[in-house]
Formats: sequence, structure tokens, C-alpha cells
Amino acid sequence: MQIPSSLFRSFRRFAGALFEKPIHRLALDMQVHASPEGCVVSASYGDRKLSCHVPISKDDSPIDQSVTLPHELVDQLCLATASVELGEVESTENGSRFTVRWQHGVVNRQAELDLVTPTDSVASNTGLSAVPNRFLVVLAQAGEIADNSSMRYALDCIELDGQFGTVAATDGRHMVRFDGFVFPWQPERILFRRNRLFKLKELTGMGDVRLGVQNDTLTIAVGPWHFEVPIERTVKFPTTAQVIPNRQRSSYRVRLNPHDLAPLANCLSQLPGSDEDKQPGSDEDKQPGSDEDKLPVIIDLNGHVAIIGKYNTADQATGCPELDRSLHIGPDYRVGICRQELVQAVKLGIDSLFFYGPGVPVLACGPQVQFVWMPLTNLGLNCDLTTAQRICTSQVEPSSGRKKAI
Repeated sequence: MQIPSSLFRSFRRFAGALFEKPIHRLALDMQVHASPEGCVVSASYGDRKLSCHVPISKDDSPIDQSVTLPHELVDQLCLATASVELGEVESTENGSRFTVRWQHGVVNRQAELDLVTPTDSVASNTGLSAVPNRFLVVLAQAGEIADNSSMRYALDCIELDGQFGTVAATDGRHMVRFDGFVFPWQPERILFRRNRLFKLKELTGMGDVRLGVQNDTLTIAVGPWHFEVPIERTVKFPTTAQVIPNRQRSSYRVRLNPHDLAPLANCLSQLPGSDEDKQPGSDEDKQPGSDEDKLPVIIDLNGHVAIIGKYNTADQATGCPELDRSLHIGPDYRVGICRQELVQAVKLGIDSLFFYGPGVPVLACGPQVQFVWMPLTNLGLNCDLTTAQRICTSQVEPSSGRKKAI
């Protein structure tokens, strides 16, 4: 049977991400299970497992018996420049053997291996339900928020809520919640550890995403691939729905024009960010970990939507991007936030900001996403904009962040 060489490269890359170590360091062999439609390759480590169904071509025939490929050989097969051929299992005086043939550049190679029958079971599509393909992108974005530093809560977990159809993650300071899903485990809420596997672009581009739960295992199927991860049944996780403020109770609102988001991201990346540019005042006046040490920006709502990025010792702003296509609704207001939180909100594609005053989280909303974080509290907001360099986002080229020639 012929197996595409690209599958071995994907196998090694997916396994390294899912198991969080390269397969050669874990000494994980590839198991090849025989099936009438072709074969299924798989590997497992602890309570995590991946597998992939490989169909046969019309001019090929399936393998007649399941075999195991050692991890050393898999590394070599990743370099193959053509399909890899698995030969039939043959009986010899010293036991059963089979041959693997592949091409490396212009050189034909082969390896004769003793038969080792796989022990893992083969993943099944039974009980899996389709979800929108954006689910993988959502997992990647949620994984960026999750954090493993908490001792009380399992904040490195991602929550899949079957009752509300949401995906949520938090690090204790920020929380993101995506909706618009229908999960097959209604109304149960399940948790699983974040994994860098779901950030791989090769995976997110496949589509055909399906989910299923069996016992304490979550299966995420993407195209021909199946990934099994353990469900965390005993850990503690915050109730994310209680963190989100009511939009109707917001006193200060911003409707963001979608054309302002890319220029805003460029402007934020170019605002001063070195230690001496964080805030006015001497180093002795700043406490480590204080609001002044977080590269803050001020959102100024005064008939306009402006971002005050830096001000000098005279409390005069020196950098001030203005979102001249976005709309401020409500009384005049200023609030200090960490710059990175605004960057993250822009990456999530938000279209609205809701502010509630001191001590209440900021709520950023977009299509099927809500992002919540706490504003900065110990930050001086009385800076003068009269001498500020105003940069209107309508005059910024999204690709470069440079002002257009007028």
C-alpha cells in the first residue's frame, strides 16, 4: 500500500504538538492498522492519542496485516520525496517480516522490519457531531488567554459549555467567551487542557470539524485526523457567565468602525514601548507590577474616540491615534487600560466597547465573541491633548501603519 510522504510529516508535527515533545524524544512508534478502505496510522502517549485514516488509491491494495513502524524510521520517512510503500507481511524462519520502500531524492531505499502488531484501538467516527470550522480558530484564540500560573483554579483549561454552546478561557485577569456552537454533550460543561496543536495553521485549514465525548475523553476530528484528549473532571474553573457585565447597564459606549481596526493595530504597535516611555515620573516612584509598569494607554471619549499612547512629565500627550470613523455614545469619559488588552481585543475582531466606571470590567464585543478585562485603577488620566500629535486612522495605511500622502 502507498502512503503519501506528506502524511508522515504531518504525523510528526501533530504528534509533537499534541504530546508536547518530539516523537523521537518520547520514542513513540507509529502504529499502522489494516482496514478494508486502506489503513489507519496512530500513536498515543499517556491519555492523549492521534490517528489518521489513509484511504487506498484505485490502483492500490490495502495492507493485509497491521504493523508498527519504529520512530527512527518515521523520521527518515518524513524526508521521502515520493509515496512510501508498505509491503506485505511474509513469514520467515525467524518470524514474520515486512518491507518498507521509499525514495529520498534520487536514491531508492528500503528497510526490512520484524512484525510488531499494534496494541492501540482505532478511532471511530461514531458519535461525532459536526461543528463550524471556526471552532479550531476559537480554540487557538482561547489558548492564548488560558494560563497555568493559578494554584486555585485550572486556568490552563478551555471550557466547552454544552448548555450555552460557548467556548471560554481565562487567566484570572482576562476572559474570552465565544458563542454560536451546538455541542453534543448538552447541557454538560467540560474542561480540557489547552494545547498548541490547535494553533497549527496546517490543521486549522482542513475544515470538516467534528466533536464527541466518550467516558472521560474528548475527541476532536479534523478531516481524516482524530485527536483524543482527557476531560478534566475534578478541577475547579470560574463561572465565566457571571463575569460578563450587562451591556444595557453601560454608561459609555464605543461603536468601532471595522475600517479602524487594522490602522489601530498598526498605531498601537508603533507607540513608544520602552521602559522610559511607560509613564512620567522617576523610577523610584514606580512600584514593580503597578499600573504604571504595564505600558498603559488611555481611551479618551470626548466627542471622539482617541487613544493616548504616551505623555511627558508635563502631562502633555505626545502620541494620540484618533479613530475618526468610530462613534462614541454617552458622556465624556477617560479610562486607562493595558495596551496589550486592546491589541488582543482588536485581534478578536471586536466591533463595540462598553465601559461602566471604576472597579467594573471593560467589555469588548464582536460577532459571537466577548472579551472582558479590568481597567487600570492607579493611573493618572489628567493629560493635555492640545500639543498631541493627532493621527487619524482614516489616514493610516493598514498594511504599513504609515500616514497616507495628502
